[in-house]
Amino acid sequence: MDKYASRFWGTDYDHNPSLTDDRIREVESILGVTLPLELVSLLKVQNGGYTQGFVFPTNRRTSWAEDHVPFDELFGIGNSEGPSGIHNILNSAYMTEEVRLANSFKEFLEALLPCGAVDGESGLLKAN
Repeated sequence: MDKYASRFWGTDYDHNPSLTDDRIREVESILGVTLPLELVSLLKVQNGGYTQGFVFPTNRRTSWAEDHVPFDELFGIGNSEGPSGIHNILNSAYMTEEVRLANSFKEFLEALLPCGAVDGESGLLKAN
């Protein structure tokens, strides 16, 4: 996971608590899912916050752009005593709904591009 973590995280304004295996199992039970290993590994390095700034290429128009969506933050897992910080997947039922951009979280991570891949004038991804 160092492959992703070393170039993934930016600022952590929320300071969610460090994740334990017990807390991960508790949250998986609440959500009714098994969290992807790659996600858990990233959240064990930093439990949510801003990324270094990425975009995910799409083959369809989105509300954001013609050919990509921004990925500048990743929600972590807050305290069980109550919601903590804005980067907390448990703050809202909306955040637990699945939006499929890739077949797996690993595939999603591998397709991320730096924000610099977007042309400042057109707002489109730069040609390779």
